[in-house]
Amino acid sequence: MAVRLQLTVLITVLFLGSTVVSADEPPTRVWGSSPPAALMVYAFDPGLLVGSIYPLAGPPRPMVDPRMAELPRIGGWFGQGRIPNLETLMEAEPDLVVVWDNLLFRDQFEDALGKLDYPALYLDLGQTEAMPNALRQLGERLGQTERGEQLASYADQVLESVREVRESLPEQERPSVYYAEGPKGLQTDCDQSFHAELIPLAGGRNVYQCEQRQHVGRETVGMEQVLAWDPDVILVFDHGFYECIGDDPRWRILQAVKNGNVHFIPRAPFSWFDRPPSFMRLVGLPWLAQLLHPDRYTWDAETEVPQFYSLFLRESLTTTGLRAIMDGTELAPGPSVTR
Repeated sequence: MAVRLQLTVLITVLFLGSTVVSADEPPTRVWGSSPPAALMVYAFDPGLLVGSIYPLAGPPRPMVDPRMAELPRIGGWFGQGRIPNLETLMEAEPDLVVVWDNLLFRDQFEDALGKLDYPALYLDLGQTEAMPNALRQLGERLGQTERGEQLASYADQVLESVREVRESLPEQERPSVYYAEGPKGLQTDCDQSFHAELIPLAGGRNVYQCEQRQHVGRETVGMEQVLAWDPDVILVFDHGFYECIGDDPRWRILQAVKNGNVHFIPRAPFSWFDRPPSFMRLVGLPWLAQLLHPDRYTWDAETEVPQFYSLFLRESLTTTGLRAIMDGTELAPGPSVTR
């Protein structure tokens, strides 16, 4: 169980530049300025968040803390020109802003909020291998060092277990993978994009070899190109496309479809793989490594997924609930999920 520090500590954070901020008490009102940042805070305590990134109002979403639907929608900086509602942000009065530490988001934050004097904690959220350190940093800043270490240690173990398998693989034994996005499966992200980072981390080879042109990614490709790639494995983001891929004669030509190596990416309550990239990748990475290398990497979903959901989301899953997550079917609140 996480505990709050009782002693006054000096916490060094980046505060609109390089200022040392002295905090007698941990923050109680936190805004994550992008989806990865907001979800990182969510893993520690959803009750700390003062606003939502996405529109979460309406019926309760499976396994999402119901308090999220009551939060004002502040938005954030993430792709396609999205910006936060500064008026709503000022009304929320955060005492800490968690910022994805890359050049784009740092500049946007400082340009827009440099005069509002919000203490800011910058975290490296662009690489899964940096996640243990980010969890420890956030835990310390929130006064939850024990929980931060617990989550970070889990992340260390996952990353190390997959690293051992990946580094033992000859290049020719790395299966080719196509990441199918969009309702037609003809959008994807290149091998150097953080959106598709789990493919090489899990010991796969992304068929779309390129340099990322824009932060948002999701580049359009043609069916002829996908046929030319003829990937060993297809990962599908959109459930509607996943359900119909086998009905399309063009997709049925591909060896991945012929061999049953088409896999829906679980996304309840948040995606295991991407959009947004988040701590959920710590369950997505071993899931993918086991799919790509079943003879080399042993991972039991019935044991590991409930453990992860219990630790990071404080959710208890039954076998029925787990199956619904893995299959991508709608998981309604009820006996399959308990709080």
